[in-house]
Amino acid sequence: MPGNAPNGAEADDALAERMHDIGLEAFLQEWCNLPLFGGLQLTPEQLADRLRNTPEGLAGSLRLAGTGAQGSLWPRLRELNMPVLAIAGALDLKFAAIAQQIADAAPEGAAALVAGAAHAAHLQQPETVAVLIADAIA
Repeated sequence: MPGNAPNGAEADDALAERMHDIGLEAFLQEWCNLPLFGGLQLTPEQLADRLRNTPEGLAGSLRLAGTGAQGSLWPRLRELNMPVLAIAGALDLKFAAIAQQIADAAPEGAAALVAGAAHAAHLQQPETVAVLIADAIA
């Protein structure tokens, strides 16, 4: 129910508590299985890299730097005086729409959607994302 939905800070706090409750490895597996990530499978190396974090460190990051703790910078996008490329996975409909909103708000904005990728486009299609970034810089 919309009235009962947690705000950003409450949602970040709930995620931090969940991580503590079930442990980091189980949390990461659960997290990657969310529909948002479109079937993302971490390689053993990627999982090992993430397991170098601690639940305390990640919880602190969520609580202090998560979207629930950040103020909105949307009004400031129009102040940017450089090219802006917003990249999102095409299968992540929410962030694909946000990428287009960013592109529309920034004076020199552009959006690029990565086919076959969801929320973690940089992990699901790293070569495509690298080419998009390289082309934008060139």
